[in-house]
Amino acid sequence: MIAAEFVEPYRREIPDAELHRDPWAEQMHEAREVAHSFGVLLHDKLSGNYEPNTADLERLRLYPRWGMHAIANLEDAFIDSGEPWMKENNELNFQRLTLHFTNMWKHFLRGTRPTKLEIKRAQDSLALHGMMGYKIKSDNASAANGYAYFEEENNEYRASSEGIIGEHDAAVVLLEVAKRVPGMIVLPAPDQFEHDRPRYAKGTSPNGEKFTGPNRNTDFIVMLGEQVVGAQVKSYIDGERPNNYDKHRIILIDGSHDLGNQRAMRTRRSYLKTVSWSGMICAERMLTTPFSAAGKLGIPPHSLIVTKGIARTMMKDVNPHLQKATDRVQDRLLAKLQLTE
Repeated sequence: MIAAEFVEPYRREIPDAELHRDPWAEQMHEAREVAHSFGVLLHDKLSGNYEPNTADLERLRLYPRWGMHAIANLEDAFIDSGEPWMKENNELNFQRLTLHFTNMWKHFLRGTRPTKLEIKRAQDSLALHGMMGYKIKSDNASAANGYAYFEEENNEYRASSEGIIGEHDAAVVLLEVAKRVPGMIVLPAPDQFEHDRPRYAKGTSPNGEKFTGPNRNTDFIVMLGEQVVGAQVKSYIDGERPNNYDKHRIILIDGSHDLGNQRAMRTRRSYLKTVSWSGMICAERMLTTPFSAAGKLGIPPHSLIVTKGIARTMMKDVNPHLQKATDRVQDRLLAKLQLTE
């Protein structure tokens, strides 16, 4: 689908009353405004209304430093608050992913092509951060911690963790496709695209009007030339869910099937169960990250050595599946983009 047609049903802007809608409005205000500005940029560029300027490129240059501090401060605030914060933590994943996609945004705005080296560096960075989450959840799922990750009281936390890490896995795979297909651009989707209709209880407006039509929510935007498709990531896709999505605009990526993120785990003290287990793509990618990348990743060489060692341990007895996952996603993307290899 061409860009102008793809973007037409999406909102360019979200009203303040909806954007800043909850008890976390004050703490999340700046992060939401920044994410919203990315959505405006994306909408304008896809609709052909973007005017190139140096100010946007300068904001992209400064984004990583701002983003790292903002994300860390908000995560600390979540943990210290004693208030529910899982939805806000999930929302913050756009900011986390964007840390690794600033070069892609620059190419998108300039109309230029990312190099394979730039894509590889983004994958290295995504894998490193995905591995951090993978290590935390693996520790929580261990016998030493009483398999706490799988306790019923932690269901919301587990769903959030699987979703956040799974989006890092999907980003690595989508960038792997971009390495194979010259000129492909991949971007995390800002709020205007991740939630394409107003967020009110049970799909209704304040006046009680129900929203109808296909679901256009997307986690990533994938572009090649004038063609655009959205990619929505789910840890597990049941039989009915694909029918709810806009089949012309969106492909679904199933973390368990498409990415191979499932394995038999001891979820209680006495039995094994096959569960959704995101992070394996990041762990596999981490094994191929060269030691020379430590400087670009902003970590000491010994930290990279330790992280690669953790990845090696976690991938023990697991067959590599990054390339198979890439094959599956690439076939689906190119079919939707109406392109052939």
